[in-house]
Order: sequence, then structure tokens, then C-alpha cells
Amino acid sequence: MKIEGFDKFQKQLKDLERNMKKIGGEHIVPLNELFNTRFMRTYTQYSSFEEMLNASGNEIESQSDLDSLSENLEWDLFVSQNSRFRSWEAMKIAAGKEHGQKMLNDAVKRAFR
Repeated sequence: MKIEGFDKFQKQLKDLERNMKKIGGEHIVPLNELFNTRFMRTYTQYSSFEEMLNASGNEIESQSDLDSLSENLEWDLFVSQNSRFRSWEAMKIAAGKEHGQKMLNDAVKRAFR
């Protein structure tokens, strides 16, 4: 008795394993990808991260400026008042989780096309 489709399924599992290895580890994700339009519209009153920054009065011209937001109590308060998050840290964690889930979903889709 031969099981139909087993070879294809085995190949899909190998593809999935390969795809999962690609998404493992740390990744540098552009802000507009991490805080994409869907994320921003769902969780804030803004359609982009840039729009939210501009509304807050903060200017980000370098990585150092971005890093300093984590220590900016006014930014933390702004985030809590203008989003569904209680803090900037909570917003970053949620965006990271959503981005990771998207990467995982994409890896599965690529393997099981």
C-alpha cells in the first residue's frame, strides 16, 4: 500500500525547517516595518510611527535619538495617552511579537505552497 502525497509532505516539512532556521535569532527590522500602518491604526490614533513622533514633538534623527526614547518619561506618557499601551516598552514588545508572528506565518506559507 502506497500513501499518496507523503513525499510532498516530507519536502514541505524540510522546507519549513529551513525557513524556521532563517527566521531564528535576532533581526534588524526597519521602524516602518515594525510599526506598520496596520499596527499603528489598530493600536494608536495615528497611521504611521512618524506621524506619532511628530505629534509628540520628538525628533528622531539618529539611532541614539531612538534609543533615548526608552528613557524619556514624556514619550512614555505620550504613548500611554495616545495608544492602547501603558508604556513605550509595552508598545515595542507588542510590535515585536506581531512582527515575529508574521515572519512565522510567512515561513509556513512558503513551505506549504
